[in-house]
Amino acid sequence: LLPPNTVPPDRPARPAAGPPPTPTTVAAQVLATAITRPPQASPKTPSTPTTRGHSATPAQPSGGGQAGFTSPSGTAAPACRNSYDPSCGPFRWDRDPGQDQPEQITLTPSNTTVRVGENVDFHVSIYDPDNTNFVECAFKWDYDDGAQVQTTHCDPKPGSNPCPPRYGPWDPPAAQPGNEDFAGIGHSWTTAGTYQVSYTHDSRPNSCYNPYASAGTATVTITVLP
Repeated sequence: LLPPNTVPPDRPARPAAGPPPTPTTVAAQVLATAITRPPQASPKTPSTPTTRGHSATPAQPSGGGQAGFTSPSGTAAPACRNSYDPSCGPFRWDRDPGQDQPEQITLTPSNTTVRVGENVDFHVSIYDPDNTNFVECAFKWDYDDGAQVQTTHCDPKPGSNPCPPRYGPWDPPAAQPGNEDFAGIGHSWTTAGTYQVSYTHDSRPNSCYNPYASAGTATVTITVLP
């Protein structure tokens, strides 16, 4: 037997007792659980109802009145505006162009008093309040002594058609004022007296569907001395 408090030789000695351990405080941790929600579906946009074999949206007609319309026979109808197609019916203005304003003509002689055999020249001025298309193919000079110079139309070029027929509704042209100045046809008289010389201009016979074509006349007095 060993004496008390004696460590056997085959056992290690116990370490000396140290100071008591310092207590450690650990903050409490909260364990969270992640929750994953499924994505919300977007609200569905109602689709446009369709009919089998046809688009649900009606086709829009093309411009030009009847343009784009197909008759039951399968033939496309003509665009009956400003048309040369006889199937569009009689020609008409599709807006009243208004009342035509007549031409205003001024006739100026080189002299108002001459002797027999002396020539008088003339200057012509034409003003039309609503027409710019003057045609110098329909006029008449009257010298009051039986002599006249007259023409009624312009001859078109061979094989040409300067004014093809129109059909259906047409837009009228814009009214615009116009004027023209030119030398007239002079004349002399063989007998003394007083003569009323007149000049008439007419734009209508040679105008191609012109609602503003008109006519006018001017007169001057010439005294012829012996």
